[in-house]
Amino acid sequence: MGIAESAVRAELRNWQAHHFWKGNKNDLGKRLSASKAKKTDDLHLLNLFIHNPSAMDRLLKHGCKVLLSDPIVVGIFDSMFEIYTSKGGIPSGDILEKLEGDPARERFREAMLSPPIYPHEMVEQAVNEFEAKIDKIKMSESISRAREQGDM
Repeated sequence: MGIAESAVRAELRNWQAHHFWKGNKNDLGKRLSASKAKKTDDLHLLNLFIHNPSAMDRLLKHGCKVLLSDPIVVGIFDSMFEIYTSKGGIPSGDILEKLEGDPARERFREAMLSPPIYPHEMVEQAVNEFEAKIDKIKMSESISRAREQGDM
């Protein structure tokens, strides 16, 4: 081709320096696994609320919405919360009517038809674990705010 190998290598190094993520590879893995964990929390919470509505009250008071990251699940959660607070229960027909869009209805149906992730005897433990995650997120956010304000 008439192009020196050293020129090609120099261009590749230059391109890599400007286009690749420069952080530690382990940090990237942590960020990706944290993202996956958040989505898992979304699905587990949705499953828990559908199959064990009694857990919803306690987790709502604890601020469980901080665990949600998927906009579709957030929409489902908002509909469930609104119906739960007005009716004291979660009738699936009411929720399906309230949901906007097929992706939300489909996600809700999947969670509704799937078996409970947490058997009845494990619901208390699951709620405790979710509360611990919520507390950890709130603490982390509090520390971040304190650093931004120069308090730390």
